[in-house]
Amino acid sequence: MDGIDDDAARRLLRSLLTVRESGPLSTEAARVLDALLAGERLARGITDATSLPAVLDTLPHAAYHAADRTVLWQGDITTLGADAVVNAANSALLGCFRPMHPCIDNALHAAAGPRLRDDCHTIMSLQRHPEPTGTAKITRGHHLAARYVLHTVGPIVDGPEPAPMNESAFDLEAAAGTLRTWLGEADRVLITAGAGLSAAAGYDYGDKDRFREDKDHWVMTSDVDALFARNGFDPDRIFTPQGDYGRYQCTTPCTPTTFDSRPLVAQLLAAYDPVSGAVTGPLPRCPNCAGEVEINVRIGPEFVDTPYLPAGRRLQDWLGTGADTRLLIMEFGAGFNTPGVIRWPGEHLTRQIAHARLVRVNPTHPETPDDLAGRALSIPAGADHRLDALTVPHPAPGTRHPAPGTRHPAPGTRHPAPDPTVAS
Repeated sequence: MDGIDDDAARRLLRSLLTVRESGPLSTEAARVLDALLAGERLARGITDATSLPAVLDTLPHAAYHAADRTVLWQGDITTLGADAVVNAANSALLGCFRPMHPCIDNALHAAAGPRLRDDCHTIMSLQRHPEPTGTAKITRGHHLAARYVLHTVGPIVDGPEPAPMNESAFDLEAAAGTLRTWLGEADRVLITAGAGLSAAAGYDYGDKDRFREDKDHWVMTSDVDALFARNGFDPDRIFTPQGDYGRYQCTTPCTPTTFDSRPLVAQLLAAYDPVSGAVTGPLPRCPNCAGEVEINVRIGPEFVDTPYLPAGRRLQDWLGTGADTRLLIMEFGAGFNTPGVIRWPGEHLTRQIAHARLVRVNPTHPETPDDLAGRALSIPAGADHRLDALTVPHPAPGTRHPAPGTRHPAPGTRHPAPDPTVAS
């Protein structure tokens, strides 16, 4: 890159890979990145774990019973040539998303390369819940000197837990009033939802008072449970980039076609033995190639996204045709497991659309960017039980609820729609 030295360019690349979601790179990008990471591994050198002196070698009088087979070593863990190294992970198990953060999680992922996050994403997509403290998952080491990485979540010290964003002093009713005002002033509503608003959270998607379906609206959600459509939202106005449990695909995949999973589920239920818990008989196969099949959700690079691309294009067109209207983005339960799917695109849209506002409802990560001050409302509440106070009463037709002291700029000229799938 012009005007930037090699060290600065490498730091920028590391930062971009740190915030990048799991997913395949182009063949050429993967080749170049593999060459770079392999070269850096050679430049760092390898510390042979088997050649390190044991505690007994350096402290002959040590009373520790395992001193003859225990090593104390301080150094760069990315250079340690061992069967496995241990990563102090977080419960999302996807690595650190903070650029240049000086934690072991960040260092290991940066040295190993993006395939380490791909491995972790595959595990967590299958597991479908945060990693508990004290357990571990194993992945390949990729460009690390170690062959494998053991990812484990560290213990949490007992004691009073501080409320996020001083929640004890947070005025939920005042926030509800602001939300009602913003919703009344909005011409359009984009509902965005992450894992905090899902079937697992036990939340009722069908509550139309909360979501104001009388507004011109769209839904963009990382949830794959289809509950928005099943509870009366227009399926043609729902974008689900992460897939749908109601479809299945070829594992290879041999075709971009996906298939209705209801016959597959019926077949499995018919072959299920409730006593042993086993499925007897042949497993379902791909109708096209007779190969193995899997649910059509984004687990890895084999994910077939063809069925969801048209909805994404319709959403982008909708955003473009209303670029001079007042848009309210209502985000529920979108954290940092896959921030590039819901969380960052919402922030990006708020920046790019002149009259957009963002409401973020999240009990653990309600923070909003500083540059959106005055246009973003942070609510540290859980979508499963704390939104009762946010229920919106329907005003009389044509009435508005301006917030005291709130002014809106005059509608400006139209501009191309920002891509909701791209975070800035």
